Amino acid sequence: MIRNEFLIIRKLIEKKKNIFISGGAGTGKSYILNKLKEIYGETLHITSTTGLSAINIGGQTIHSWAGIGICDKSIKETLNKIIKNSELYIKLRQCTKLAIDEISMLDCYTFDYLNTILKLVRNNMLPFGGIQMILVGDFYQLPPVHIDSDIEFCFESSSWEELNIFPIILNDSIRQREQNYIEALNNIRMGNLQNLKLFYDRSIKNIDKISNSILRIFGTNLDADRYNKKCFNEIDSEIYEYKATDKLISQKDKNINYFDKSKLLSENSYMYKFFNSYCKAPKILKLKEGCKVMLLKNLDIKNGLVNGSCGTVIYLDDKKIKVLFDNKKLYSITTEEFEYTLSNQLKIQRTQFPLCLAYGITIHKSQGMTINKLVVDFKNIFDYGQAYVALSRTRTIDGLYIKNFDKNKILTNSKVIKFYEKLKNNSLKYWYLYIIFFIIENNLYPIMDIGYKFKIILLLFLILYQLCRIFKSIKNTPSWWWWMSAIILYFF
Repeated sequence: MIRNEFLIIRKLIEKKKNIFISGGAGTGKSYILNKLKEIYGETLHITSTTGLSAINIGGQTIHSWAGIGICDKSIKETLNKIIKNSELYIKLRQCTKLAIDEISMLDCYTFDYLNTILKLVRNNMLPFGGIQMILVGDFYQLPPVHIDSDIEFCFESSSWEELNIFPIILNDSIRQREQNYIEALNNIRMGNLQNLKLFYDRSIKNIDKISNSILRIFGTNLDADRYNKKCFNEIDSEIYEYKATDKLISQKDKNINYFDKSKLLSENSYMYKFFNSYCKAPKILKLKEGCKVMLLKNLDIKNGLVNGSCGTVIYLDDKKIKVLFDNKKLYSITTEEFEYTLSNQLKIQRTQFPLCLAYGITIHKSQGMTINKLVVDFKNIFDYGQAYVALSRTRTIDGLYIKNFDKNKILTNSKVIKFYEKLKNNSLKYWYLYIIFFIIENNLYPIMDIGYKFKIILLLFLILYQLCRIFKSIKNTPSWWWWMSAIILYFF
């Protein structure tokens, strides 16, 4: 249960430990990060490795947060620039907890560069200047941007070793419930291509039989944009155009007149171009009655209206858009806010309807989404983890259709496989973490002070428990089994 892992994470944060939260697609990584954000508020600085995911979590990129840009300057130049920016300097000095989402997309060089800068700015030679690091992501998914096949992941860096990270691996799928689908996804995630029958069975030879009302995922922006335009133009109805409102807001309600707001929000400014490129809500949204749309925010989780939900526009006016979602829920959509943090006091905020056309999107934009039905086009899939990300978006195997299926495009990096094997083999190193896990999972809080003998037996018992969990042989063993075994061990 994700509750158990979350309680362990809370305990580790209280103990000032550095944490790596990982797991396959749909295991609850984003949920945990959002809960931590709610609990710790401004004391936990939320960042991500890409602009798109930074906007999704309401934070900023780690490059912008730390003032390191694309790390093309010498350490001395970057350090001097940070010192001259008093607001940035104070923020980095005062930070105690830092979360980095989508850590798989941060390369080794940038991770080491960030470590060095934070040590120097904070005048503290502990890893990352003594900031508690919470790293979130799955290295089996999208890798850092790279020119050739030689990728250097951040877990290969000396900085990763310095952190003495405690791994929390989420194993239970929240998105999918079908065991055969979960196992098939886990196999391709780890590069096991021995049994692909499930995916071959979902391959569609005649794609024209699939309605364009079902979302398609493409490997490139060009393919997605071309398909969206084609389907939209085929609808014979009036075009409605919705222009977003963009503004600067102060997080601390301070006077921000000293910023040249007109320049910062100018379409030619670097920050505005960056925000516009990565904000999922478009500056200008064009819709028609009858067009397919996708929700860009969680609006009503209880009724299944979440980021990635698709539906059809049935009514439009200036203030609202009525959408009949695929789950038969009719919802009146109003504008929402999308934010990107420029500094610890200033944000760009876009007010727009949280919708986009739902005919085609890229794999990168689909990351983190849960979609009921989709078509995955393998034609221009080209990088590690892309096929796995695309194939793992749907809740059920019946909602998945595959075009141009090619097993040779299911790519898994050998370094990543070895990294997770090492984590698995070293898991007993964190024995006291698993004691906490066992106590939480079986509600054993009252027996914490029973006595030394029981605690020793509990420790030995837990080691056996963890070994069995690793090999998944007792995943669903009921708690009464543990009580009976503990009593037998205790008396004999």
